[in-house]
Amino acid sequence: LAVSPRLSDEIRACHDAALHYAPHLRTIERQRFEGLLQGLSDGSVRLHEARKAVQVWAVRYDKTFVRSHSFFRPYPGILCDG
Repeated sequence: LAVSPRLSDEIRACHDAALHYAPHLRTIERQRFEGLLQGLSDGSVRLHEARKAVQVWAVRYDKTFVRSHSFFRPYPGILCDG
């Protein structure tokens, strides 16, 4: 916790998680998510937006590992913004 994660690591974690859902996603959903990742890279999108997209897919496609992973649920529900 003393060292903040690098942005590239956060983007990679989101991208890797999205790969779990790739077979289920429509082209437009994949393109939108790639746009979110690009936005993360250039600073126009906040990390919680990409996390939220992955969380929605985790619920929709029942991927327990991603739903329970602390990267995607870093705070108790009551403390989350949005």
